Amino acid sequence: MRPFARVALPIAFAFLASSAAAQQDDARANARALAEKGDSAFAGGRCDRAIPLWKDADKAFAAPSIELRIAHCQALLGHVVDASQTLDAIARRQLPADAPDAFKSAQAQAVSELPTVRARVATLQINLPSGYALSALTVDEAPFDVKNSSFPIDPGRHAVRIVAGNATWDGPLEIQDGEHHTVQMRTILEPGPEPSHALRSVGLIVAGVGVASLAVGAVFGIAAIDKGKPLDNECGPSRTNCPATENDRITTVKTFSTASDVFLASGAVLFLAGGFLVIRDLRAEKPPPHVRLSVGMSGAMLSGTF
Repeated sequence: MRPFARVALPIAFAFLASSAAAQQDDARANARALAEKGDSAFAGGRCDRAIPLWKDADKAFAAPSIELRIAHCQALLGHVVDASQTLDAIARRQLPADAPDAFKSAQAQAVSELPTVRARVATLQINLPSGYALSALTVDEAPFDVKNSSFPIDPGRHAVRIVAGNATWDGPLEIQDGEHHTVQMRTILEPGPEPSHALRSVGLIVAGVGVASLAVGAVFGIAAIDKGKPLDNECGPSRTNCPATENDRITTVKTFSTASDVFLASGAVLFLAGGFLVIRDLRAEKPPPHVRLSVGMSGAMLSGTF
């Protein structure tokens, strides 16, 4: 090895070690500042604000002592599922022999507290009838993995949404500490609701208006014929030789004829349109039957159209 290399390599390694130590010190200082903010929030009774700050501190510099505070606040909020997972992660961590005493003490405390917190975790068991599969489950809008039918859950009152196929049920469930809460469902077949006859009503109204229009058109037509008969005698069949004194009558006949044509045409269109709507309503199919899943223990229901 060249003399320059023998000198440069130790210097480079020393520089890297010094840089790594500086970065670690910065991370530790950042974590300490965040943890202190979390401690202040906790002292003010705001676990909801303290937990995010402590999590950010733990990301900056992982420390079992910070994670233990997170677990304590999670348990105080009733989030015992998260608390047990946090305590379990602390208990399983492999600490180096030269780890600070605070880390070792936090781990020992996590090991001792884990059984008590874990005993508070409740279990939600959903049993569906044969042929049905759980499609989705959310508890307080948080989704669960539906590969299994049994789920760990925090005790307390929850807004639960259960989906099986195309059927959905939303309702509350009250679960006690450590309870194994089973939701047993059974199927009930119900006839589908009668189809709405709104189209029939609209069609009858439209057809009625059409009939009225036809009647008005017929009246105008009869009036035009009645007014026009004297003109045939005085003006000839072509009505080209009418005297000037008949201009008003001619205008009236033309007006009645035009009105008759308009009302007869619109009446025919409205009558046909109304008849089409009525026929379409009569051909409407009855909706298929509904499958209702009745929850046995809690009396809740899961219903939908299949």
